[in-house]
This record gives sequence, structure tokens and C-alpha cells, in this order.
Amino acid sequence: MSRAYTIRPDDIRTQEFRSRMRGYDPAQVRSYLEELADQVQHMHVQMRDLRNRLSDAQQQLETSPGGETTDVSIPAPQVSEDYHQAARADAQDVLAKAQKEADALIANAQADVDELRKEIADLNALRERIVSQIETLLNSQLEHLDHLRKSQRDSDDQNAPEAPPTLANLDDTTPPV
Repeated sequence: MSRAYTIRPDDIRTQEFRSRMRGYDPAQVRSYLEELADQVQHMHVQMRDLRNRLSDAQQQLETSPGGETTDVSIPAPQVSEDYHQAARADAQDVLAKAQKEADALIANAQADVDELRKEIADLNALRERIVSQIETLLNSQLEHLDHLRKSQRDSDDQNAPEAPPTLANLDDTTPPV
């Protein structure tokens, strides 16, 4: 089924698309549309030139000596449809390539995320080991400090001078006068 609608280069250049997550790269799509519009414009120029040449050739045949005419016309709608089909095929190829590239980028990004998650898990495990080692060291040092304090108290108790005599002690030990 052929369409009467002709794709114009400006239609391609001004075409807008909705944005979606994980969609195509807008700059890449816009660049492709620009290339496609340039090709369509070039095809339109070629078609116009071919039509002009065909018209000239038909006029020459009609005015040629001998009066014989030959129908050498090519239906313009068929030529136009062929160009449209070729443009559609090119567009599908570019979209398929862009989808493959997008899938590869997503796969690479997911691999990077997985690697970062593993590194985070490794760092968390290392942090837990270090915290545990610090706690063990601190507890050991606190025990050692408690032991030193107890030893100091014991040493202080053994080396303490005897208490000076009190009045009560003097009364009992003093000879009567």
C-alpha cells in the first residue's frame, strides 16, 4: 500500500519524541535525524532532476524526426515509494544499532554498579574488623590500667607509715605520774 504523503526534510528535522527512562540518547537521535533529512533532501533534488530529464527526453522523442514516440516514463509514485522504503530501512537499521549500543551501555553500567557494591561490602567488612581490633586493644589496655592501679594501691598500703599515736593510745601506754 503506497502512501501519498511525502516525507520532507523539514519534517524530519522538526520531529519531536517523548522522553522515557533508558531511552535513546537525544543528541544521537537528533544527529541521525539531521543526516536522514539531508539524505531525503538530496533524494528530492535527484527526483526533481530525474523528472526534468525525463520530461526533456520525452519532448525530444516527440519532436524527433520520423515521428515515432516511445513511452519511457517511470511512475513518480513508485520512485518516491522506493526512496521512502529505503529511508525507512535505513532508519530501522540505525535504531537497531542504537538499541544495541544502549543495551551495551546499560550492561556495562550494571557491571560497574555490581563491582562498586562488592567494593563497598569489602570496605564495610574491613571497617568491622578494624573496629573489633580497636575494641579488643582498648579493652586490653583498660584491663592493664586497672591492674596497674590495683598494684599501686597495694603498694601504697604496704609502704604507708604507721598511724601516729592518738590520745586514746597515749592514755593506755603512759606510766602513771
